[in-house]
Amino acid sequence: MLAKIDEQTEGEPGFWRATVAGRTIMVITDQHADRRRIISAVAKAQNLKPELLVRMLQANFDTALVARYSIAKKVFWSLYLHPLSSLSAELFLTGVGQVVIPAASFGSTYSSGGLSFGGGDSNPLIQELLDKGRSI
Repeated sequence: MLAKIDEQTEGEPGFWRATVAGRTIMVITDQHADRRRIISAVAKAQNLKPELLVRMLQANFDTALVARYSIAKKVFWSLYLHPLSSLSAELFLTGVGQVVIPAASFGSTYSSGGLSFGGGDSNPLIQELLDKGRSI
């Protein structure tokens, strides 16, 4: 399935690397834990200012949707985690998109798409960006 997205996909069972919309993604599976992770690096963790960390946590609440921002191995990631056994092709492809979009929107909307959960701190920012966009 990943090779249909990127013909240059490389990897082996349990780990694959591909490029989607100009971003490198990695797909990691663990059959024993019944998990699949789709990740894309966003930035080095030590370069992130405290206010950006707060903003990422706010996005995890209302705009990142299924994907999440996370930190591991001194890298800041966009992450989609799902049970391997129930992951359909449609959920996998949606997961790929929901990893790429938050990685690409880091520093602006911190969003995995046009939807927002609401009730959090991200809506005013998105509305402000939309308002600015209308004035162009």
